[in-house]
Amino acid sequence: MYGARNALKNARAGSKNLLENIEVLRITFNEITKNAILESLKTPQLHNKYMKFHNQYTNLLKKAEQDLARLTREKWEYYTGKADPSVYQVKPFNLKILKQDVDKYLKSDDELIKLDQKVTYVQSVVDYLDRTVKIISNRGFQIKNAIDWRKFTSGVI
Repeated sequence: MYGARNALKNARAGSKNLLENIEVLRITFNEITKNAILESLKTPQLHNKYMKFHNQYTNLLKKAEQDLARLTREKWEYYTGKADPSVYQVKPFNLKILKQDVDKYLKSDDELIKLDQKVTYVQSVVDYLDRTVKIISNRGFQIKNAIDWRKFTSGVI
């Protein structure tokens, strides 16, 4: 249980290993303890907690995608020579490139690569949280099956 608390603290602190922290939390709630009835009562709280994470990271994903689209347009203007002249005073670009080559410059731009990596990472966190919420939704069935199994092994059924 202490591992889950530490993982949650690290997740809240913005740890770089957020996905690993979420995995530890997920493993913690997947372990069905002997008192299945109490565990079943925790399901709504778990669902709420992970839905909050899911909503937070969905919003972060949308913002990151918008930032990527904005930066891509700015870089396209920069490489095609259509940016504001003040931009070229700060960061000169003295090459004339063909329209067909602009895509190569965009794909190799360090700022765009870094922002694309952020979008990819946040997308993987959102996907993971989506699967986690689905598992929590099915938790009631898992608990029911555990109770039925105990009844069967004890001879009640």
